[in-house]
Amino acid sequence: MKRRWVFKKYLVLILGFLAVSNLEIKAQVVYNNGLDIYAKEGALFYVDGTVQNENGNINVMANASLIAELVIKENFINNAIAGGNGYFRVYGNWINNYIFNSGSGTVFLQGANQLISGSTSTNFNNLTLDGSGLKTQTIDQYCSGILDLKHLELQNETFTFFVTNNSTSAIIRTTGFVSALNGGFLSRTTNTNGIYLFPVGSSLGTSRYRPVEITPTNTNSNAYKVRMANVLSTTEGYDNTAFSTDICELEPDFYHQISRSSGTSPAKLNIFYDEAADGIWEGLANWKTPASQWEIIPGSQSLSTMPLNQAFIYDWNDFSEIPYILYRAMPIVNINNPGDFCSTDPATNLLATPTGGTWSGTGITNPTTGTFDPSAANTGANTITYQVTQGGCTKTENITINVFATPDATITSSGATMCSSDSPITLTATTPGGTWSGTGITNPTTGTFDPSTANTGANIITYTVGTGSCIDTDDITITVNPTPVINITNPGDFCSTDPAENLLATPTGGTWSGTGITNPTTGTFDPSAANTGANTITYQVTQAGCSNTGTVTITVNPTPIINITNPGSLCSNDAEINLSASPAGGIWSGTGITNPTNGTFNPSVANAGTHTITYTVVGAGSCTNSGTVTITVNPTPTINITHPGDFCSNDPEVNLSASPAGGIWSGNGITNQTNGTFNPSAANAGTHTITYTVSNGSCTNSSQITITVNPTPIINITNPGSLCSNDAEINLSATPTGGTWSGTGITNPTNGTFNPSVAGTGTHIITYTVGAGLCSDSDQITIIVNQTPIINITSPGDFCSNYQATYLSATPPGGIWTGAGITDATNGLFNPSVAGAGTHTITYTVVGAGNCVNSDNITITVKPTPVINITSKQDFCFTDTPVNLSATPAGGTWSGTGITNPTNGTFDPASANIGANEILYLVTQNGCSEVESFTINVFNTPNTTITSIGAICYDTTFVQLEASTPGGFWTGNGVSPSGVFDVAQAGIGMHHIVYTINDVCFSSSSIDIIVIKGVDDYSFSVTNPYCIGGDDGKITIAATGGTAPYTYIIGNDTIADIYKQALFSGLSNGIYNITITDNNGCFLITDDIFLDEGNKDCIKIPDAFTPNGDGINDEWIIENLWAFDKHVVKVFNRWGQQVYEGTHGSQPWDGTLKGKPLPTGSYMYILELNNTEIKKEFVGIVTLIR
Repeated sequence: MKRRWVFKKYLVLILGFLAVSNLEIKAQVVYNNGLDIYAKEGALFYVDGTVQNENGNINVMANASLIAELVIKENFINNAIAGGNGYFRVYGNWINNYIFNSGSGTVFLQGANQLISGSTSTNFNNLTLDGSGLKTQTIDQYCSGILDLKHLELQNETFTFFVTNNSTSAIIRTTGFVSALNGGFLSRTTNTNGIYLFPVGSSLGTSRYRPVEITPTNTNSNAYKVRMANVLSTTEGYDNTAFSTDICELEPDFYHQISRSSGTSPAKLNIFYDEAADGIWEGLANWKTPASQWEIIPGSQSLSTMPLNQAFIYDWNDFSEIPYILYRAMPIVNINNPGDFCSTDPATNLLATPTGGTWSGTGITNPTTGTFDPSAANTGANTITYQVTQGGCTKTENITINVFATPDATITSSGATMCSSDSPITLTATTPGGTWSGTGITNPTTGTFDPSTANTGANIITYTVGTGSCIDTDDITITVNPTPVINITNPGDFCSTDPAENLLATPTGGTWSGTGITNPTTGTFDPSAANTGANTITYQVTQAGCSNTGTVTITVNPTPIINITNPGSLCSNDAEINLSASPAGGIWSGTGITNPTNGTFNPSVANAGTHTITYTVVGAGSCTNSGTVTITVNPTPTINITHPGDFCSNDPEVNLSASPAGGIWSGNGITNQTNGTFNPSAANAGTHTITYTVSNGSCTNSSQITITVNPTPIINITNPGSLCSNDAEINLSATPTGGTWSGTGITNPTNGTFNPSVAGTGTHIITYTVGAGLCSDSDQITIIVNQTPIINITSPGDFCSNYQATYLSATPPGGIWTGAGITDATNGLFNPSVAGAGTHTITYTVVGAGNCVNSDNITITVKPTPVINITSKQDFCFTDTPVNLSATPAGGTWSGTGITNPTNGTFDPASANIGANEILYLVTQNGCSEVESFTINVFNTPNTTITSIGAICYDTTFVQLEASTPGGFWTGNGVSPSGVFDVAQAGIGMHHIVYTINDVCFSSSSIDIIVIKGVDDYSFSVTNPYCIGGDDGKITIAATGGTAPYTYIIGNDTIADIYKQALFSGLSNGIYNITITDNNGCFLITDDIFLDEGNKDCIKIPDAFTPNGDGINDEWIIENLWAFDKHVVKVFNRWGQQVYEGTHGSQPWDGTLKGKPLPTGSYMYILELNNTEIKKEFVGIVTLIR
């Protein structure tokens, strides 16, 4: 082939093949319109202008030692196929509009203010930014190797730069960073739990570098995206003044956007900031959409590090919101409440954290030290305020301190002598409001003393007044003498004619009185002098100044006493009744009495009116008496009901009418019994009996009518749901049938035919009417007709089968693509290699409003890319003779280290590299090119060594043997061909193992392996913790077998070498495994060793203690409480005031409050065990005895 090179100003290449090898070619402009350009390994292709690859293939090649370079001093414009493993050095803009196959090469952008643009994203292998100015994206870009920012700024604008290399070192820099506008991001994929740097910053406004580090918690695959927004967050829709109440201030100059675009791994987030420029911040806040405010990320922290501070959060897994910002929190104020005071207590300094604040309130005499003087405060509740400012954030907290006046408990009532039968008295004291106590006190609040409940003799009464520790007491003594106890012998009842009789009582010597007593000294009772009936007789005795009186009732019976039970008013239609009276056995008489013996009274016989009935009784002897009762008989009401006629079941409810008014209605369909409301729909169709009941006081009557309800049709329409404008007409259905349909879209009123195209897009009300005359009805449904989408697809033209996947375009958006080659149905990604050669029908389907579906098709032709089949792949020793490689289809060009004839594909091992040699075969057919690469290995004669492994313990299962040269096979006792040495199969002793390489070039080596015996058994004993939650458990263990001394390991704690046994103490309950290692390094791991929970009832709470300073039982000590390090114990006096609180490490209660001894008495305690193993509460009483 003849070539003519003319380089004046432009190098225009049209159709052909240009290989640049081991020399330097210079041109000002290169326009490639069909030539295949290959810069061979080590070549330099220098273009002092623009390279435009319009319709060809540019391949910059490299091998392990030689790298070709294409230097472009102006723009690189690729409208065809370019790439390779060599270097592209571009000083102008990078414009890629088609396919760039990066291989293992590197692109250097070395100019000033360069664009990384084009209509197709570039997938760089390595991308290095150099030169000066800004490197600006105008489309999403990718890097699968190393992104080297050096000292420059990569501007994403509103696009994303994807680093798909999972290595943590995939991005390197000196001072460079990546910036982006809202919508742009730096994306990195991860598959390790290492630290991934996102070097983000911005030169917009004040230049800032504020990087982010993301450390996933596991090795799963994820993708994270980061942007540093160098603006006030408010300007991008995240109000910088809207935040939760625990936030004081947010970073005003910048914020970050962070998202996890794929994967599920939590991660540690580190956001770095400059303390000198940004100030000091306390952690991270995250924007929350429902609340539309910034909220603190719980657990986030800030750490001062060099050269930048960092705010971070561990195990973050909530990527639902992307905005993150630095925050400064409101101070957290904690005031130590000193409790209540007496007005005479000395001043004290209040305590709070953080310190340095200002105190105010009644009683505060020094705002700086917080001195509180009870004498300067108000008696009662005093509100004390503490205000502190930190980092410009001010927080205020209040507490209430009660000050009580010191009381005077002097009792003003003097001691007295009382009788046990005296009435209760009310005691008084100088200061009211206290509590009285002592035998005989029946009301501790009012001081009521009741002699009857006191002890006979002296009774000490105590008065206690005050609150908290402000208490005063006083005592008086009240003597109670016994009142005589009288016992009177009851003589029974008398008749008025009985003789007189002397009454008897103890003690004797008293005085009798009362009607019928004729001798007060002897107690003579004369019935004739007494009253008829009950006579109260009194007997009074006085002893030791205390008098008592007893009474007895003596009945004198004259004439019988009659008591008639009045039956009340009756109605004229009431049934007859039997009247009742006492005593029984008398005779009844009067109007209406039909049986004088039984007292039967018949209202209908008596008639309406008032009737006097007499009852006569004859008593003992000739004593006769009679009584009367008046009975009123009332007339029964007469009822008249107005009949309303018949109803339809859908008629409105009506109020029925009857006289007299005021009665109660009942029956099926009655919805208001008072108004007589009748509802036909509630009654349902049929004949119904309606009852009206009326009362004129105590007399009730009722009457009935029947009402007929005729049925109204009950319509039930089947709703067809939403329809599309292109749907076929449908016949609506309803029950009962035979009705008439009406409304927009109804084309047949009888069949209910609805046509969506006639109705048109929108919401339509359809009415269905059934029945005629008085009982007819209608119902309605709403039918929505939705517009069917109109589709327009943009044709992408033809493809070669090896072209990159392309996103198809159509309107309206949001549809689904189907057909051969569609690999992303949502975004319409068409992959020619998946589709295969041929003509393919691609369908685009859109689901519109109301699930209305439409679809359209285009055809895409994929031209076949040559399918290369290398038919002569083999490895060589370096001394082998040259061979001609072969492939189909023929006629291509061969290249690569070792190729001495590109046309015939002659490969000479002596000209190749020792090791892997990449061979390329290029074929072009029908305008579609394909390159196939494969590796030919050239071997020296192997010099193989085996990695020494030393002695192996017999309890080892398998050992993988290793050699310096892979690919061989192993032989010998106990070894598999792949080099897995089975210790049990080999047995104890020495074994000769051989490693052989018999691949291309033969080699072998050998090693002797010794198997020794290790630890083979153990014995142990355990001591469980005494108390639940305790850590005083023990395990003792001893090993046998192997070679002493042994090392014992439990968990991560190593116990010193011990010859025969080891003791592990300080253990809590749980499951333990111990590793035993002998002197040769052979080890054995024990089975699970269990320590059980301790005793749950080991807590022993004393019910009393004596804090009297004698050194015995002076403190209230709860046994075994040490085992519960999260316990809380509280003690309260009988007024509910807390007098003690203790936690783990606190001193036991010594019976004091604020250093002052508390009085003898009963105190309530609450003990809470809050440990993880057990949560329990004890409530009881402890008695303090002094």
